[in-house]
Amino acid sequence: MKIVSSIANKPRGMALLPVLIITGMITVVILLLFSLSNTLLRTSSSQSASYQTTALRDMAINMAIAQLRQGTTEPNALWISQPGALRTYANNSGAPSNIY
Repeated sequence: MKIVSSIANKPRGMALLPVLIITGMITVVILLLFSLSNTLLRTSSSQSASYQTTALRDMAINMAIAQLRQGTTEPNALWISQPGALRTYANNSGAPSNIY
């Protein structure tokens, strides 16, 4: 009988509170990691779009410069520049040849 009475006098549920606190803390850490990964994903996609825009801008500028160089270095041709275009004419006949 003494064994049964000593078990009955022990407080029950003592481990419940620490387990709930630890489970709550782990849940908070996991939610913070998901939030951080979401923020990093948005940041990296924004940075990628910025780099892509810069690359496209540079490509357009380089294409315009290449066209101007091609028009001004064309052999046996005269060139005239105007806003938005570069016209070349044949050196001998004066006939228009290209517009850049």
